[in-house]
Amino acid sequence: QALATFDLPRSAPRLAAMSVPRGGLHTTLSDDELAELKATATALCAPGKGFLASDESAGPWLRAGNADAAKIPDTAENRAAYRALCFTTPGLSQYISGIILHWETLFQKDAEGRDMVDLIKSNGMLSGIKVDKGYDK
Repeated sequence: QALATFDLPRSAPRLAAMSVPRGGLHTTLSDDELAELKATATALCAPGKGFLASDESAGPWLRAGNADAAKIPDTAENRAAYRALCFTTPGLSQYISGIILHWETLFQKDAEGRDMVDLIKSNGMLSGIKVDKGYDK
């Protein structure tokens, strides 16, 4: 059986010393953290649900292929209005378990001052973030 090797940070020996075997794997997570991770994974993998990729770096209407839609200015306010409209769509959580966000969205508020992440959570969905560099305007 082959073992994978990784370039570990200098703290790896210290972390390995704190690691505890759980289910055949070593982890530094506490029982509470593992339970939270399991609950998150279970919610994200709910039967019949999927993810909404809302990690656009520019207004999605710019790529809609509609000449009139392309006239909408690509501003933070317009992107926030579009996102809020999507995230508060009635019944969305019946089909969507999690929403992948662009970095901008983590700190964005809707026109009423509510955090986008709170809109998602209050509508029964989880939020996450993409980690690539994305489109550079």
